[in-house]
Amino acid sequence: MKSPQDIFTQEELDSMTRPLDEAAPPPAAYYTSQDLYDLEMKYIFHKEWLWVGHAEHVKNPGDYFTFMYAEEPVLITRDQQGELHAFSNVCRHRGAIVASGEGNCRSFPCPYHKWTYGLNGKLLGAPTMNEVKGFNASKFGLTPLKVENWEGNIMINFDPDSKPLAASLGDMGGYFRNFNMADLVCAGRKVYDIPCNWKMLVENNMEGYHIIGTHEAPGEYCRLEHWRTIEGRGLYDILAAEFDEPLTMNVAGSGGAPSVYIRGLTDAELRRGYFMTLYPNNLWALQPDNIVCLHMIPDGVGNTKWVVDYHFPKSTVERPDFEAIAKAAYDGVEGFVVQDRDVCDKTYRGYKSQVFRPGRLSLHERNMHRFAQYVLARVSGKGFPTVADSAVAAAGR
Repeated sequence: MKSPQDIFTQEELDSMTRPLDEAAPPPAAYYTSQDLYDLEMKYIFHKEWLWVGHAEHVKNPGDYFTFMYAEEPVLITRDQQGELHAFSNVCRHRGAIVASGEGNCRSFPCPYHKWTYGLNGKLLGAPTMNEVKGFNASKFGLTPLKVENWEGNIMINFDPDSKPLAASLGDMGGYFRNFNMADLVCAGRKVYDIPCNWKMLVENNMEGYHIIGTHEAPGEYCRLEHWRTIEGRGLYDILAAEFDEPLTMNVAGSGGAPSVYIRGLTDAELRRGYFMTLYPNNLWALQPDNIVCLHMIPDGVGNTKWVVDYHFPKSTVERPDFEAIAKAAYDGVEGFVVQDRDVCDKTYRGYKSQVFRPGRLSLHERNMHRFAQYVLARVSGKGFPTVADSAVAAAGR
């Protein structure tokens, strides 16, 4: 497998890693190279914590759902004792996909040779294998994956030696505290196929600089001066806004005043907007009336599945006018998605030009610059220091 030094020139690596006010955007190969994509799968997506769904989708014993992540089949279950599990959804016999879709059941029979697994992953039955010398069913359960439930989000990790999720989150949970996300209801989902590299969508949601070109809607929501970047004390960054009045994405490609609010937010939180990006590809938009979850899932070097979920308080979902409230939220985000999809498609096609050379980064692209440092560090097999890491190191001196 190639290294970053095989993919980029030293000049390109230097230009990406200089201080922000001296740095250039990544070259085209950063987004179009199959070799880099392969490194990202190995060193990022098979080692970092990844979002796969919501705990409410497996709230009852016997509930399950399946998920494909970076060509890895995943099975999420809730066993009869109420414990949450994540497994590789691959039969230990000959490698067939065991479960499909979602639902409620007591066991999973493989469709190939009927090896049958319990909700806890244990092998319950394997036809005729009692004839095989030394066969021990306890050694051939589904391969478990690390799993944690954070604020109602199911996060998994393919690396059994990875650090706990808290190490990546740092202090990010503090921003969510008054939103009580675990108590919100996922009331809608849309999935988009975007013809671009996954990093382009992550970066697009990290910086406000593109507002002045991509999102030119009138109103306070789409004014660049409201938005600023914050480096997180963990593997996350923030694109934050401060408004004079509460605003939310409820106008196609822009924002307006919310009709309801999440209870328990402070006056300051009601007037803020947070786009929280947890590396590598998870984003939560914290708004005064709802939380929109956006997850950019690689589907090949030049395509990304963009999963967008909408979370509302139960009290809002139970309102007689909820359908209108939800439609405004869906239309508002959809307006941004259409604009972002169009510009990312054009940019990805532009990256394929043989004569393209990147210019310089704006100071409004601080999070994008930091994210590139993270990607390069990970695919090089190196650590990526965060503000929290630096503080711990300083305290230890």
